[in-house]
Amino acid sequence: GGSPLIITCTGFVQGASVSLSSGALNFGEVECGDTVTKVLHIRNDSTKAVPYHFVNQDVQGMFFVDRVCGVIPPDSFVVVTVRFVPQTPSNYYKRMYVSCKGSQCPLVL
Repeated sequence: GGSPLIITCTGFVQGASVSLSSGALNFGEVECGDTVTKVLHIRNDSTKAVPYHFVNQDVQGMFFVDRVCGVIPPDSFVVVTVRFVPQTPSNYYKRMYVSCKGSQCPLVL
């Protein structure tokens, strides 16, 4: 016999700290068929690399992201270029979501 040994363990996990350089990109008035580009930074303030992915990127849409997925190094950022190429005259609006591993919720652009 012997007495039972009880071990209690506790821990804390901090999620990835990732942010966008802007919450919105305004392309202004663009002629049909013309291309306008904007630059977006995805910043990782964590101590580990964080994979990211633009969840709802359309291949056939009017907005294109040059780096749909990748890995953000620790305490660094990646530069993503977003292109807008309208084909017909209209007002365009698109909400994009960036999923980052270890983050509690997606980033919204």
